[in-house]
Amino acid sequence: MTYGQLNLDTIQSSTTGTPTQFNDGSGTQIGTLCRAWVKWNYSTGSIVVNSSFNVTSITLVSTGLWLITFTNALVDANYAIVGNCSNNSLSTNYGACLTQDVTYTNTTTACRVATLNGGTTTLINTYINSVAIFR
Repeated sequence: MTYGQLNLDTIQSSTTGTPTQFNDGSGTQIGTLCRAWVKWNYSTGSIVVNSSFNVTSITLVSTGLWLITFTNALVDANYAIVGNCSNNSLSTNYGACLTQDVTYTNTTTACRVATLNGGTTTLINTYINSVAIFR
């Protein structure tokens, strides 16, 4: 077998709503690409989206609860949410963490995450936040 270089501008799935998948040599699926991601900062009541893919908006629902709305709906709500956050000062809220908000039922068009003071259940607004959605 000869291996070469493939230069493409676009890879497109043949089925609407189905992500392009990666298969191994035997044809077994080994993964897909990230379906949505966003990085944002929060300071003095203002959300600033630094960069994103397939995310329309971030809304601060209440202290430490963030609603992420997708530009294009996902095929179902059985996706994984991966994220991280940090405060702008290591002297306060050190070890802040980001997790899925278990009080909210995710949908095909939105999910909700919570930012917590590390090691506690105390919700806090964190300065630097990143979330990726995989399905």
